[in-house]
Amino acid sequence: MKCIKEAVYSRLQETGHYGGGLKTVGINDVMDGKKKIFICTNDKQILGAKVSKYTIEKNSAQEDISVCILNTDEGSELDRLVGQPYLRGGEVHFFSASDLQSWTLIRFSPPELMGYQGRTIVIDPDVFSVGADLNELFEMDMQGKAIMAKPGKGDKNWASSVMVLDCAKLRHWSLKSIVDGLLARELDYREVMDLRDEISIVGELGDEWNRYDRIDHETKLLHTTNRLTQPWRTGLKVDMVMGRPKPLLGLIPREWVHKLLGRGNPKIHEEHPDEQVTQFFFSNLKESLESGSIKAEEINQAIDSDQIRPDAWELLDKFGR
Repeated sequence: MKCIKEAVYSRLQETGHYGGGLKTVGINDVMDGKKKIFICTNDKQILGAKVSKYTIEKNSAQEDISVCILNTDEGSELDRLVGQPYLRGGEVHFFSASDLQSWTLIRFSPPELMGYQGRTIVIDPDVFSVGADLNELFEMDMQGKAIMAKPGKGDKNWASSVMVLDCAKLRHWSLKSIVDGLLARELDYREVMDLRDEISIVGELGDEWNRYDRIDHETKLLHTTNRLTQPWRTGLKVDMVMGRPKPLLGLIPREWVHKLLGRGNPKIHEEHPDEQVTQFFFSNLKESLESGSIKAEEINQAIDSDQIRPDAWELLDKFGR
């Protein structure tokens, strides 16, 4: 199986855009001299992405930061994957554009979007600044590494959901070649996402910069990583690929145990177990609304299209400051 480093392609397309035809970002957007933060999303997560953008801009002490939202539903190389088989954790899956997480591979496009120059930060749409100024990440010592990320689950895995990237050292990252590798089944989605081919060039990012579903005095970036309990999706139908649970005692498939107990994969998104996290999200959504960053019709449209819970307005009244 090939690694990402084996293929590089021309980053400037005939369209005048970087990133394999990603329509949301043009050359002028990335060449304006500002520090770039990229939030990756699709239409299903766009409201979360906009709240994320709001929290980052609100907490930035300087005005030289530019936050760009990359929405794959507006067109990208990932369109070629739709309906096609690909490897995911060694098993064959079919790529669905309607999956909640259909955007995830776009995490690997920012170095190319940046013309392989400078430093950038890439985050998921469910990552929010809890009072943190992300200038700290632009100024941190990367100790010669190309990537700074939090250790992931399992040995030699890294969490690509929040990354600080030295773009000049990532010229082997190309969204087109990643898609080519997935279509040829020469790459495994899980290995790509876990940065398993990049171990030698990854440095460790502190847990406070990618804190999972918890707000405490050290949290700088909150990541509502448990998709089942994202506070804005409570009560909505689950529409994503669920990972296989690890075997019981390392041998017995948990699916068998769940079937015997009358349990299966959840069908509906659940309430977040920490009301503080729910309050944080809806208070920042309310501020986004009041600032004009998000419009009321966007919330209504998100409710109508099942992108946000139907009682969103009630929670805005309850938790809005």
